[in-house]
Amino acid sequence: MTHIPHHERSVQAILFDFDETLATLAQPAADLAVAGANAAAAVLRGAGLDLPDDFEVQWLKALEFAASKSVQEQDEHTADDTLAFLVQFYGYVALDRKLVRQAVDAHFAPFIEASILLPGAHETLTALHADGYYLGIVANHNCDRALQRTVRKLGLHDLVDVTLTSQTVEQRKPKTKLFEVALSYWDVAPYQAVAVGDRLDEDVAPAQDFGLRAVLLTLHPHPSNQQAARLVIPDASLTAWDSFLPLLARWQAEDAAGADDFWADRLPAAPPPLTPDFDPTTPA
Repeated sequence: MTHIPHHERSVQAILFDFDETLATLAQPAADLAVAGANAAAAVLRGAGLDLPDDFEVQWLKALEFAASKSVQEQDEHTADDTLAFLVQFYGYVALDRKLVRQAVDAHFAPFIEASILLPGAHETLTALHADGYYLGIVANHNCDRALQRTVRKLGLHDLVDVTLTSQTVEQRKPKTKLFEVALSYWDVAPYQAVAVGDRLDEDVAPAQDFGLRAVLLTLHPHPSNQQAARLVIPDASLTAWDSFLPLLARWQAEDAAGADDFWADRLPAAPPPLTPDFDPTTPA
């Protein structure tokens, strides 16, 4: 990648979605959910809670309902709060929050273990990090701890400056707060940043609304994109990570040339001639 000094770059920061952008699951999500529900129930029963035989099923239904409410309201309903609310129906009105976290962590452990990087993601982030770009992850997730651990497990923690979730900022994409908070970390303006994600509605649209350039990366096309394509047009569309660095280099070069062309039309070719009797030491 052609090196341009950081202060001269039109793009200084890049924000990535996580699921199906940087990483995916090596096993079906439904199978992992069942394993996670069993693990969470085992933690609670091990602590002495008397739970019904169908607790695992009710827990998964509660998570599904909370997720639908989160999408509808665009405010994150966290996994911790969902579990604390559910066990109230079984008489545990004020369950210890530490136990809640332990059970939720047990639920997400199979997902973390099954997470794998998408081809080219690590290589791309490594190159961007080495070239001095500001890098961040902005993701919808109902358990910040789980995503942070996944990022560490996949070896991305040392490559990105910040990992933000909708639980942390209390708002989900397509609201723009995740982008706003991330860019404030470096004091970078939206026009100096690029967002990369796999969804038009939750990644591309809010990024563009906030003033970023947005790249749709569809290694695994999301079903929502077919309908969203009627309203949202990304600044670029890619199907592989190895296309991103050339795209970024092209944008940087085009922006630099555009700046040169802008001033070329506004600066005189040479300073105006001085009159023979001009004396700069004499006031006009």
